[in-house]
Amino acid sequence: MIRIDGKLYLDTGRESDIKARCGVMDGEITSQVENTEKPSKDNESNFGTGFGYQFVGEGKIDILINEKWCRFEIENSFVEEDVSLVLQNFSSKGATFIINNETDQSYTYGDDYSLQVLKNGTWEAVPYSIDSWGFHDIRYELPEQSYTSKITIDWVWLYGELPDGQYKLTKTITNENENNKIYDEFELVNCEAVKASYYIITKLDSQNTVVAVNYITDETSMNIVTQAIFNVLVKSSQFEIDTSSVTAFYKVTTVYSNNEISDMTFYEVDGKAYGDGTICDYELYKLLIGLAE
Repeated sequence: MIRIDGKLYLDTGRESDIKARCGVMDGEITSQVENTEKPSKDNESNFGTGFGYQFVGEGKIDILINEKWCRFEIENSFVEEDVSLVLQNFSSKGATFIINNETDQSYTYGDDYSLQVLKNGTWEAVPYSIDSWGFHDIRYELPEQSYTSKITIDWVWLYGELPDGQYKLTKTITNENENNKIYDEFELVNCEAVKASYYIITKLDSQNTVVAVNYITDETSMNIVTQAIFNVLVKSSQFEIDTSSVTAFYKVTTVYSNNEISDMTFYEVDGKAYGDGTICDYELYKLLIGLAE
């Protein structure tokens, strides 16, 4: 991070796409804080001093670090959860995801992306495996209240196969010439994706008394549960719902391959299905609770 003119800029993990530039710097980093702290004054960073920078667009700067121009973008370019990147599948070689836009504004996005890895509590850019590279200069439309079809990327050409670790996949989207960042996180253990090993569906009555418990292990049933959870994650808006009339809750426990667990609760109110306060596709909901009966 670096603070300039009172604004905080964050490392995008990408090199600059500018090929020709003037040799005059707009400023230089003159002080620094610990890498776990946020810079508090102008021309201060948390990664070193003596680096020159140039302004290259609204909310963007390039910093010359180790003879490479690194792109930084302003902190408030990160958007709220109403525009989100949702991973569906991933591995050490690539990922499949969608971009969900629940706002009343349209966005565009390109083929670019970046990867960060969590080290000692800090997100660091994953090093590139090649010196010269680039993305296609193309833009795709993301209208208001819509989401993309599945997007598949293979990052072996740029990063190689990823070792074990916790990662963040980040993409840039644009609205009215303002760049924004969206991301989702994933984890690899033994070079394999940490994903659902099996599900547990627990049926509860209105008093939270357990009525039935079912372990979901066969592929067909697991696909149904996975789709229901994904459907809720895509529709991330939360609603204030009166659940006083609900007679049965269905708690879905995901048991992951690294033995971690997470829970999501499904229920029905006035003929609509919900998962953790988010509307769920009703047909998926009916298939889901059929597995619990």
